[in-house]
Amino acid sequence: HTHTRTGPAPIAFPGQRVASTFESEFEAQFYIRFVVLDKVGVIHRISGAMAEFGISLFSILQVPIVDHNNVPFAIVTDKCKLSQIRAFCAKVANQGGDMDFLKETPFFMPYFQ
Repeated sequence: HTHTRTGPAPIAFPGQRVASTFESEFEAQFYIRFVVLDKVGVIHRISGAMAEFGISLFSILQVPIVDHNNVPFAIVTDKCKLSQIRAFCAKVANQGGDMDFLKETPFFMPYFQ
């Protein structure tokens, strides 16, 4: 869906008119941040769930673990649709037992290099 608004320009552009467009579906790489308990198989289960939604892993970012009960790490995906990311994050956040290592709902945002 594309939503377009046309109206007076923001104050930074006095006397001009601008059109702004918001795309609710687009393709990009995405940054997804997880906070988990340190357990065997965490990356395996997350990457398996990503595969179910057709999401490919580009890279994993993690600093050395300091607190085994609170381990932040991030995944950067290959290019995929926003709807795939939303569906994936909703599923893992609501999966309970199979994703019992999640400490919070995954945070995601587009990643532009």
